[in-house]
Amino acid sequence: REPTPVKPAPGTVTIKEVRGYVVGSKAAEEKAGGLADCHAQSEDHWITGARRPIATPISVYTKYKTNRKSWGIDAIGTMIVEIELSN
Repeated sequence: REPTPVKPAPGTVTIKEVRGYVVGSKAAEEKAGGLADCHAQSEDHWITGARRPIATPISVYTKYKTNRKSWGIDAIGTMIVEIELSN
């Protein structure tokens, strides 16, 4: 069966539109200093673990010990969500 539509009370502020934005490429994001993704940094940045081995549960595996990017910590990147309200 179909769910019953929700009808807000008159004068209630509602969501009019939701828009999402992403950075064009990982290279552009890294060049801009990471933007909202603190892990989108150049390979020599400390947060990626490039200067020393990292300590995480997955770092017991040699393949993932060298830096955080080796296991996808920067896979998603920066995303901006804009929510436009009815007011």
